[in-house]
Amino acid sequence: MAYLGTQEATVRELARLAKATQACLVCFEADYAMCHRTYVARAARKLGGPPIVHLMARTAQADSVFQAAA
Repeated sequence: MAYLGTQEATVRELARLAKATQACLVCFEADYAMCHRTYVARAARKLGGPPIVHLMARTAQADSVFQAAA
């Protein structure tokens, strides 16, 4: 996350490209919550990128960030 925070220009470019065409960040991780690409996609989304959809073997799921309540 610290490194990702230093990559705003690159993430902004990813967001721009993802809005202009179809884009897919690929990973072998079975659980998208454990995949580092989820954090990249969320950072791009915050900078204007398209909505995130996680593709799984037989389904797709819109991204949702759960925050624990204190």
